[in-house]
Amino acid sequence: MPAAIRTISWIDANYPGRDRAERIRNFLVAAYRDWGMLWVLLAGDEAIIPSRLAHTSTYGGEDIASDLYYGDLDGTWDRDGDGVFGEGWLSGASPGDSLDLYPDVFVGRATVETHAEAQTFVDKTLTYIRTPSLGYQNDALFVAEVVFPVGWEPPSRS
Repeated sequence: MPAAIRTISWIDANYPGRDRAERIRNFLVAAYRDWGMLWVLLAGDEAIIPSRLAHTSTYGGEDIASDLYYGDLDGTWDRDGDGVFGEGWLSGASPGDSLDLYPDVFVGRATVETHAEAQTFVDKTLTYIRTPSLGYQNDALFVAEVVFPVGWEPPSRS
């Protein structure tokens, strides 16, 4: 599978944006458009690659950290230019930032800070691929969050 690696310093020098998160996303938009990129591995923790805070009108109008910003490449996530990202997506309120919340690319994150941590991550991934444990195929963990809690009831356990 063809792959490309771009450093943060290269992206910062070659793509515009008001902050690092926007510069990275602008690079990803171009790579998706020009190369047909479908998979992204963000190699860096929050200090290196910041997640975008997306505003929600629920939960008291909190900002929620989200890497979906790097996967949902439609629009700018700040259509009205007020510096509040993702507002109006929950209620469809206007002016909203016009999010569709559907990822255009698959995004993962390796939360590494150093070259040694990155090497350990790669080594563990390759070990898993080359010598997979048996028996895991029947195990699964599904994690979710209720984004629209109004009127929602958890399923019964019966």
